[in-house]
Amino acid sequence: MKSQESTTTATPETTPAAAPTAPKTPKSYSVRLVSGNADVVSIAYAVKGGFRVEAIHSVPDGKTKLPSGKVRQREYEHGASQIVATLAEARAAVDKLAAAFVKIGWTRPAGRRSFERKADAFSITNLPKPPKK
Repeated sequence: MKSQESTTTATPETTPAAAPTAPKTPKSYSVRLVSGNADVVSIAYAVKGGFRVEAIHSVPDGKTKLPSGKVRQREYEHGASQIVATLAEARAAVDKLAAAFVKIGWTRPAGRRSFERKADAFSITNLPKPPKK
């Protein structure tokens, strides 16, 4: 009785190094401003022939019933729209629009996930002592 020896050689698969890719160019740009419980978003996004720049104003609704039976939470209005050729022009237009809103009293909100950091409990010159054993 002959025994069959199977010899397999494990060859590590070589994966080609990923070529560095250029960073993706953004397709939109927006600035959000708030006042009380209302907000305005100045936004630019890609469309055929360039970028559309517009402002979207939203306020709480809470009383309009939708066909699904749910109550609409916010009411939206679009305005101040224009189409520009490049993203650079769109960013400039959005910033100009946001500056106009800030001038009449809208403010930029604090970061959504931001928090107030507590003051330092000690400094480099006043380090805490280790507990006694």
